[in-house]
Amino acid sequence: MNWSILLFGILPLLFFVVVDAFSGPKLALGTAIVLALAEGVVSYFLFGEMDSLTIYSLLTVIGLAVVSLYFRKPIYFKMQPVLVSIILGGILLFSYLNHEPIFLTIVTKYSQFFPEQMQEQLSNPYFAQILTRLTRNTAVAVFAHGALVAFAAWKLSNWWWIAARVVGFYLFALVAALYTRFF
Repeated sequence: MNWSILLFGILPLLFFVVVDAFSGPKLALGTAIVLALAEGVVSYFLFGEMDSLTIYSLLTVIGLAVVSLYFRKPIYFKMQPVLVSIILGGILLFSYLNHEPIFLTIVTKYSQFFPEQMQEQLSNPYFAQILTRLTRNTAVAVFAHGALVAFAAWKLSNWWWIAARVVGFYLFALVAALYTRFF
């Protein structure tokens, strides 16, 4: 696995925290804008396109950085992961409530790309139930992660905010997966 892909979307936020610690919010927000644009270009050249989540993330990073610069309040920029969580959680929850869980839809749509052994498992109704529950549980986890990041943005330091954003995301995803598996 290419671990650098895990850093996409995180680098502008991480550099915001580091640069802010040494140079202040104005330069930090400018750095975040430049890195967000660079990530967009790299994503386009690596994958030949930018998916809607990448575009949304790019636009929110740049847009909220500009708003933060205008009002001279970095809190607007720090709400970017919260907005992403609200949209992503909403999509997951809507798909679940609409009886078209997005994880099941994606796996079904691309099932021909899985090995034959995996395709047999995909046709098992139990597997469909797992993906349905995983969609619901991930929606809850994403909303909870957004709430944690919002709290960290308002009440804690930039370092705790980025920790909540990065580590918190993976911890909430793990909890959603484990809850789906065992409950």
